[in-house]
Amino acid sequence: MYKRILIKAPNWLGDAVMALPTIKGMRTLFPSSHLAVLVKSELADLFQHDPDINEVISYESRKGLKRLSSEYKLIKEVKSKGFDLALILPRSFHSALIGFLSKIPNRIGYSADSRGKLLTQSLPRDKETLTQHRVYYFLNLLNIIGRPVAFSAPRITIPKATRDWVADKLAYVKGHAVVGLNPGAIYGSAKCWPADRYARLARELIIKKKAWVILFGSPAEEKLNSSIASQINHSQVLDFTGQTSITQMAGLLSACKVLVTNDTGTMHVAAAVNTPVVAIFGPTDHITTSPFGNNHTIVRKEVACAPCLKRTCPTDHRCMTRISVEDVYKECEKYL
Repeated sequence: MYKRILIKAPNWLGDAVMALPTIKGMRTLFPSSHLAVLVKSELADLFQHDPDINEVISYESRKGLKRLSSEYKLIKEVKSKGFDLALILPRSFHSALIGFLSKIPNRIGYSADSRGKLLTQSLPRDKETLTQHRVYYFLNLLNIIGRPVAFSAPRITIPKATRDWVADKLAYVKGHAVVGLNPGAIYGSAKCWPADRYARLARELIIKKKAWVILFGSPAEEKLNSSIASQINHSQVLDFTGQTSITQMAGLLSACKVLVTNDTGTMHVAAAVNTPVVAIFGPTDHITTSPFGNNHTIVRKEVACAPCLKRTCPTDHRCMTRISVEDVYKECEKYL
């Protein structure tokens, strides 16, 4: 029915990973169609090696006059490709506007932020939808097409070159358990378990379990993780903060026995390469954004103000500070 399909990917890494089953579903529905993904350039690497995707169209996020010029070129490019269906996964007005101005005749998405008129078919973002896990939230949009698909969990393809790169980087830790730590969160400080507790946890794992520790994070978290590495003060710490592509990060995560992390995109990447996750949740909703699958553990404390979904805590950060090093270490032991 549809020969050329454009999927507008989510704008955050975690959401993009949780959208992978929807992309798989589209390939199942349309095995012979040309399937393209439109995505911010910083997330393009996630989709480059996916066998279900024929084309990745990436774009830079710009501001001011540069944004106008960039938007014009992007819309012109998308329009020239002759897509007959756009599946718009983000809820933003901007994402729907791209499909509308590109004159794609069929545009499917959620009717949010006054953008319903830009879509040809839509679903409401009602209470039932918003309380589902985000994986199912995205998959719901396939119901508009009216054909059921077999469900598959998010999975990331790691190419051989990346597997070889990981083997080289971790050659001298062979035979030891490797534990990943992801102490930051781009979303905001409210999501973050205290840095000194990550350092204490790492020392416990190194001393008691003879583990090697890998620090993960974005370039913006280099200072944070450098401070944590200094507090750990041990040779069995490898700091890859800001040094990897998404695919390389996925490869390193696949070599870990477990990842300890806040609610972040890295958490979802780990789950998508079958690495167990000990996920520390505070201000966000573990029902809707937990690592997908059964081989993971959520560590959280019941407090009246959580989940508040705030980026910074206006009070005493009790949802995170009440979680002890012992609480998290105990859960890590299950995987070591």
